[in-house]
Amino acid sequence: QKGFEFLMPGEGWLLCNLGPEPGRNREDLIGRVLSELLGEILTVEAWKSAKPEAGQKLFKRVSQTCATVARILRVAESVSGLLENNEPGYEESVADAREHFNALLSPGWLLNCSLRERLIHWQGLEMRLTRMFGAAPFKDLQKLECYVEKASEIWQREAPCECGQCPVAIARETWLEEDFALRLHTFAPEIKARMK
Repeated sequence: QKGFEFLMPGEGWLLCNLGPEPGRNREDLIGRVLSELLGEILTVEAWKSAKPEAGQKLFKRVSQTCATVARILRVAESVSGLLENNEPGYEESVADAREHFNALLSPGWLLNCSLRERLIHWQGLEMRLTRMFGAAPFKDLQKLECYVEKASEIWQREAPCECGQCPVAIARETWLEEDFALRLHTFAPEIKARMK
């Protein structure tokens, strides 16, 4: 948790333990903040000259970024709890929601996405699950059927990453963002208004 002074202790722990490759989250968060401040630094000399200016701005930028990350982590923790529901009839919907959960945490998610938009997608997943467990299972299954049909069109267009070395969230960014938008439209359309 060291280096996450802007996150509450539990949030720092979550960040370091959440998702398929949680070990990279700390470095990705630091990398994101530095790249937002400095742009792409290619040489040691450029880093040394940019460092003093970055130091002055870093505190404010980290606190702003971490505030959004903390909100995402709180919703992710809530979603994780909802996914533990074992009520019969919801198995297929819960399995799909788990896939969505893992996709939102794809390795590299902290590097490139709009954190504000990512928070809205998390809120959409949380709303889906909350609504689903308060209704008959067939209601979510109907939406899931529509989603699966449209999502297959998105993933048929997927092309491999040219370098083959990018983390999943960057290599699949275009298709993941389309998929997340489709999920929001299908399962929690009223949350889309928050994106304006």
